[in-house]
Amino acid sequence: PVWVGGVATVENDSKLVASFTRVQGLEKALEKGLALFSDIKLRFDPIAKFDEKVPSPLSGHPFKGTRTPEDLASGSNGVAKTPSTERDAAKWLFGSREGLEPLPYIRVHPTLAALKDPKQYEAFTCLKKSSSGLEEVERNESGKPVYRWRKDSDPLAFQRVEELVKKGDLRPEESPFQFRDVLTGKPIHPHTGSVYWNVFRKRWIMILEEWGGSTSFIGEIWFVEADTPVGPWVYARKIVTHDKYDFYNPAQHPEFDREGGKRIFFEGTYVNTFSGNPVPTPRYNYNQIMYGLNLEDPRLALPVPVYRLKSGELLTGETLNGRGIAPDILEIPFYALPPSAKPPEHSVAIYLGADGLQATATSKGSKPLFYALTVDSSATAGTIPLKNTQGRELGRVWKNPLSALILDFNIISE
Repeated sequence: PVWVGGVATVENDSKLVASFTRVQGLEKALEKGLALFSDIKLRFDPIAKFDEKVPSPLSGHPFKGTRTPEDLASGSNGVAKTPSTERDAAKWLFGSREGLEPLPYIRVHPTLAALKDPKQYEAFTCLKKSSSGLEEVERNESGKPVYRWRKDSDPLAFQRVEELVKKGDLRPEESPFQFRDVLTGKPIHPHTGSVYWNVFRKRWIMILEEWGGSTSFIGEIWFVEADTPVGPWVYARKIVTHDKYDFYNPAQHPEFDREGGKRIFFEGTYVNTFSGNPVPTPRYNYNQIMYGLNLEDPRLALPVPVYRLKSGELLTGETLNGRGIAPDILEIPFYALPPSAKPPEHSVAIYLGADGLQATATSKGSKPLFYALTVDSSATAGTIPLKNTQGRELGRVWKNPLSALILDFNIISE
């Protein structure tokens, strides 16, 4: 069999390409490469071969975007302020790689020439080549790892992160794999999924498949969102479960979005192969099933990063984008519900007053910075107290499990 992934249109949408792997069984790769779809033959034909012993350069479900220069970026996911010629030069195809899925930490220019050359692919990583030629973690003056786009290094796949943590080169809280169940705070082991910009949420959303789930090994599906496509991806809500059944490789289809992105659709492969269930579902087994998801559902009100700027201000991504340029971010002290969210039960609006954070509006019509859980809320898993300058507890917010800053506000979805 030949597995196909990384399907995308390139060359101004005139050509359809895909990475492919010819396999023996489920493990051994006999051949890898890039294929081009023939409109005449109605099939994919190989146009480049890759090393079958290493992961394909691009797989998963890519999306096209523009990465604007920092000094010209609009900071939002609307129209960039960059001149059109520079935008064309900054067009990228973003995707993932085996072991990295679903984090879109691979990019390449959407041309056949670039896609055929493994040296043209760049990785979003904190690893760099040392003077001896070996990879090492790049750290800033504060000792924190520096994540950036690089041509000379590989992305941090899940297994690679575990190796670096075991060696002591990377601390667990410095890993980009920080998915957490928002209800329990328990870590989620990612397997596959897809990432796209959502107009309604005004964030990047991920449909995530869990590896080693509680009711099925590869059938638990989660919803996650982030301010930038590279992260930080943290708090997730389970949206579909398949009791003792497999549902893998979920892919969102933005072209089917309804009501301005309020309702989205995703599909995945439904099969009993890995579940241990001896009874396949008649007429459905080893088939694709599509689900619809209502993003207005209050259960999808998830905590987002609260950024502390070098000026000392506390802002969410919504406010940062509204300023036109994402200013310098010092840290993410905690997560909270965004100001645009419909306030759930047992929540309290937090405002900025003369003496700092407070739970009462400063004036009529004041908009909250964010929402926190009330002090007496029972949903306290993974939360920490939020206190004002006098030490009085205002509510509870979600802790940030990630010590590194993993962000790229300059990627604009196309």
